[in-house]
Amino acid sequence: MSTSSHHVRTEWGGGYVEGTILLSLEPWDPKTRWALHPYMGTYTTMNDLIRGQHELVVEDFYWYLLHSTAAHAFPEGINADTRQAWCDTIPHVAGACNFMFMLRHMLVHEQGDELHLLKAVPDWWLEEGREISIERLPTHFGEMALSIRGTAQGVEVTLTKPARKAPSKIVLHLPENRSLVSPADGVTVATRSQQKVRWDFPTVIRRYQKLGQVESNTMSPVCDLIGRIAPGRSRGLMRPGADIANIVFLPKGQP
Repeated sequence: MSTSSHHVRTEWGGGYVEGTILLSLEPWDPKTRWALHPYMGTYTTMNDLIRGQHELVVEDFYWYLLHSTAAHAFPEGINADTRQAWCDTIPHVAGACNFMFMLRHMLVHEQGDELHLLKAVPDWWLEEGREISIERLPTHFGEMALSIRGTAQGVEVTLTKPARKAPSKIVLHLPENRSLVSPADGVTVATRSQQKVRWDFPTVIRRYQKLGQVESNTMSPVCDLIGRIAPGRSRGLMRPGADIANIVFLPKGQP
């Protein structure tokens, strides 16, 4: 699993660009050639979630939001040069469902006969004054509820356990700087490392803008990378003034 994730992120197609898969469409669509495919990237993200790569998962989560409309409608894929949803496939059901699927497993994840809580969430979601509330969530073990509240002393947890079938273990994942205020009955705490970056939407916006100077809403810094991977393929495809009705990401302004 580790080898497959590394291969997809660094070698397959164009590797990961803007937090997701860059792939060649040339066998199917010689005119388009290169595309970003966010929802296909979620399968690699879920692989890394199972492996405990929590910061990679959180990073992918916010890059996924980048590749959506202002109303967060998700495309099937994005033409890398024009920033349009390919074949006008927006909104896309699988694109939206995979995002929600990823979020659900970041918060509550079944792993065999174990139930894992907060397996991959941003550290700042657990800061003082922050709350996470989950109600009537179906799991493999039955319906459950979870409330998380960040305080000055640490993290407070209220858990309604699933009753249909008891998991063999319930594991709560917390960063090393955010301890559990009071023990929760039947819950084991797994301490993980702190995340090196505060991943949120403004962070992804800044990183996107640093990839290259965006001169118009139809231009993308990913074109510079495509030029390095396959020289000449992106030439002439960045057309200022093109139809932007289905532009996926408009980089101007604040989120």
